[in-house]
Amino acid sequence: LLHSLPLHIFWKDTEGHYLWCNEVFAKSLGFSSSKNIIGKNDLQLPVNKKNTIDYLKDDENIIKLGEAKF
Repeated sequence: LLHSLPLHIFWKDTEGHYLWCNEVFAKSLGFSSSKNIIGKNDLQLPVNKKNTIDYLKDDENIIKLGEAKF
């Protein structure tokens, strides 16, 4: 079900490594499968480095507050 939703869905461990993502997220980054992202972190993905810094700050805040970001 999560693979079929038209949203970017993913979760990471507390060190920032992707534990799971749906196919929509993977394909938006140019990967053929979500399996190609598992174990990677934002610095290993083909995204703008400015965005990467913002994502890392978001992750830090999420971990500190213990609340998901939607």
